[in-house]
Amino acid sequence: METPVPSVLAVLVVKDGAVWLRRVLAALARQTHPRLGVIAVDNASTDGSTDILRDVLGRKRIITMLQNRGFAAAVQRALSIPAARKADYILLLHDDTLLSPETVTRLVEEAGRVPGIGAIAPKVLDWEE
Repeated sequence: METPVPSVLAVLVVKDGAVWLRRVLAALARQTHPRLGVIAVDNASTDGSTDILRDVLGRKRIITMLQNRGFAAAVQRALSIPAARKADYILLLHDDTLLSPETVTRLVEEAGRVPGIGAIAPKVLDWEE
């Protein structure tokens, strides 16, 4: 019997990220991992980020915070939804994170190699370089 592919829920925390948000969402859509879901938490954006999220993800995959409570509070709110409790892995992202297409697949593969692993992260590079 083949082991099922682990599920990943990407939690994208957004605060006034409209300038780069479409590129970030497009990079998430190009991920090769077959079981990837995305939930966005909008931290009281005022620059049109909410509209972009609605256009790309739809209303059901957006949590709207009425006040900017910061990254940690946004993540905490996202982790309270049923999909987060069901996911095998949670991927935390800020709204200026651009992933290469294989990122999630490689992270899941690495996590599977280390028994009892609690956290894993990719190499982080500057956006422009």
